[in-house]
Amino acid sequence: MEVKSTGAEFGVQHFIDQIKKNRSNLTKTVEKAAKIRPNGGGAPKVIEHIKASNGNTPQFNKVSLLSKIYMKTKDFSGQDLQGADFRGKDLRGAIFDNCDLTDAMFDGARLEGASFQGATLKGASCKGATLKGASCKGAIFDGSDLTNAMFDGALLERSSFKNVIAITATFIEAKMNDADLSGSDFRNSDFTKAKMQRSTLSEATFREADLENADARDANFDGTQLGDGYMRGFNMEGAKIGNVHVFGNFKNAFDGAIMKPDDEDYLKALLDPDYVPGAQPKRKRGEYEFEPKAKRQSDDKMSFGTRQSGDSDSLVQPENSAVTSDHSYSEVEESAGANDKNTSPMM
Repeated sequence: MEVKSTGAEFGVQHFIDQIKKNRSNLTKTVEKAAKIRPNGGGAPKVIEHIKASNGNTPQFNKVSLLSKIYMKTKDFSGQDLQGADFRGKDLRGAIFDNCDLTDAMFDGARLEGASFQGATLKGASCKGATLKGASCKGAIFDGSDLTNAMFDGALLERSSFKNVIAITATFIEAKMNDADLSGSDFRNSDFTKAKMQRSTLSEATFREADLENADARDANFDGTQLGDGYMRGFNMEGAKIGNVHVFGNFKNAFDGAIMKPDDEDYLKALLDPDYVPGAQPKRKRGEYEFEPKAKRQSDDKMSFGTRQSGDSDSLVQPENSAVTSDHSYSEVEESAGANDKNTSPMM
């Protein structure tokens, strides 16, 4: 009795025959093969054959062919999809765990609830992509373009966003603890209620960013740029703020922010010439320590300097300031009453 081939078997065999014959147009054949039910044994055979093929040609591009097949199942786990084009695709709930997506294109893609755990997206373009609620734990986005991307509620713990462009991106309530955001551009981005504990934000730009009620306890702000944004309720307790750069009108920017009293006084003193802080910066071994409240000057302004060892009254202006600002402040030199009167020693 003759056994007839199933539709799935015929589809796979037909696809393989097309490859062997090196037909010029495989697009329709691939699309038909992609419709084969994954659990029916057809799709795995097609995928295996594509991977075993040598080289890429305009007619036979392995990345393109595999992408079309995986699009049906939305499970790309562990695949090499460098340079894959997913622009504008609906990939909600797709699985990209441990994929190599270097230089892949996701512009305008729908990726809500997608999983990128352990994936590599170096140099990827995700402009305008929606990744709300996506799971990107341990993912690498270094050098990617995330302009206007949405990561609201996403899981980004221990992920790497080094040197990314994320202008006007949103990370509302995102979980970013222990993430590396160093050297990145987050201008006009929204981090409202984001969790950023112990994250590295060094040399990153957060100008005009919304950091309201975000939690950055014990984070590293070394060389970070801040200015003209919203920081009410921003928790910076235990954060390293050495070499932080501030710009624009920041006189009231830190009102409501949560930080150590010495750090708060120090930042406010640099931003407001009329503010008399309770602590004075002192440079020591590349870090900043704080001394007791500085002596108030006769004109009710404080001289920004460090006290010389062994001399409680003399103030010396430091050669370099670890915190820079676009404001300039007048300095007051202590005269110790030398111009008020000149007395002679008693005989």
